[in-house]
Amino acid sequence: RARARGGPLAAATARGRAPMLLGVTAHDEADLAEREREAGRALGAVRVFRRWGEPVVDDFVRSRARSHVFFVSVKARKPDGTKMRWADIASAPRGSAIDDEIRRQARALKELPGTVWFTFNHEPDNSASKGMGRPREYVDAWRRVVSVFREEGARNVKYVWTMTDAAFGRDASRYYPGDDQVDAIGVDAYNWFTCRGRDEGWRPLGELIERHRRFGEKHPAEQLMILETGTVEDPADAGRKARWMAEATALFRQPKYHRYTALLHWDARHTRPEGPTCEWDYRSSETSLGGWRTMAAAPVFAASVPCPPNCREEDARGDTLGPLLAAPGAPGSWPPWGP
Repeated sequence: RARARGGPLAAATARGRAPMLLGVTAHDEADLAEREREAGRALGAVRVFRRWGEPVVDDFVRSRARSHVFFVSVKARKPDGTKMRWADIASAPRGSAIDDEIRRQARALKELPGTVWFTFNHEPDNSASKGMGRPREYVDAWRRVVSVFREEGARNVKYVWTMTDAAFGRDASRYYPGDDQVDAIGVDAYNWFTCRGRDEGWRPLGELIERHRRFGEKHPAEQLMILETGTVEDPADAGRKARWMAEATALFRQPKYHRYTALLHWDARHTRPEGPTCEWDYRSSETSLGGWRTMAAAPVFAASVPCPPNCREEDARGDTLGPLLAAPGAPGSWPPWGP
């Protein structure tokens, strides 16, 4: 049986709910180590991005797979920028280059010791996916990928379908592969404010994910996750970004948000040709960094990562992994991200 890492947690749950995974985007060991130092604790989840044909597992993922839950997103775009057609992925015959690539991905992920969350082509509704195909073709491609993964025996892989927050107010259902193909429904949600060259209003996380939450009500068996989120600064109010994080933390203590099981912060800057740089990074001010550290210390984000089979004793004790808080899950399926 898998053991939870780390020391005891003062409050095992936050107002009756099981705690959530908290994580960041990180590209390598140094990147993750820096983010964990800034948070003041080890983080449970890491999101990495791959293009079609790139190895889904590298030395970084391999070395951290025992201590962190990885969220791996593979875009249907080659390293040279060429877009893949979803219809070609869906209809690729066995033995073709496309079919072989899907199987390489599945075999690489299945060798990892812990649970891995996989997303095929996150945000298919976004402009970055324009030219890849129609919603029906996306659904067919998703189902093909999942079918091959299952055929290859990648039982440690779970599937998180991920859309922009705006999609849940438009046509998200047209891209939905079906409850039998999805373990979690993910959303990427940002408070853009004025950083896209126009004033979009200051939007708290609860407002941004409300349509996602309501979509989830129609699919009660699926977990809900926030795979990317962040807020910019308000030049007129130095503490507003930190308060945004505090409000987001408080949100998940409310019963109607108890189905949310993971939140990953986006730390990179986002540059758009038509607008200024958006400073999502929580280091954009000392006040914001303090807000992030307070958020990371909240019991609602204190989920543990189960120690996979054959993990080292020092891993189980947390001696080499840092002070990741451990909390017992509720009876039954908790923690939902475990093996």
